[in-house]
Amino acid sequence: MIGLRHHMWKTSVNRRAALLVAATVTSVTLGRGLGILAGSTSAIMLLHDALIGALLATLGGFILFRWVFWLAPIMAACAVVSALSPDHAMVSFSVCSGVALTVAAIFARYTHAPEPR
Repeated sequence: MIGLRHHMWKTSVNRRAALLVAATVTSVTLGRGLGILAGSTSAIMLLHDALIGALLATLGGFILFRWVFWLAPIMAACAVVSALSPDHAMVSFSVCSGVALTVAAIFARYTHAPEPR
């Protein structure tokens, strides 16, 4: 991470992406910590994680690239499955996270960020 610091903060797109990743990690970590303190089940925590992912993917579509919007319905579908079938929440979250990461990797591969100013 230290070695990437110079490149990570070089452009506004990189800064926004880094802040979005940090917001995601912080939100999920806080949500899980509070869930443990409240005695929530793992299915409920995964439901919250999926909703956080869908919300932040929507935000990412506005502040980064339009293709990030495609990640929101994937994570929203995970939330619906987790809510309707808590026994399958772990499988649903795993599959949806994998699909979302694959979609993001494919789109990111063909996305060209603007040159730094």
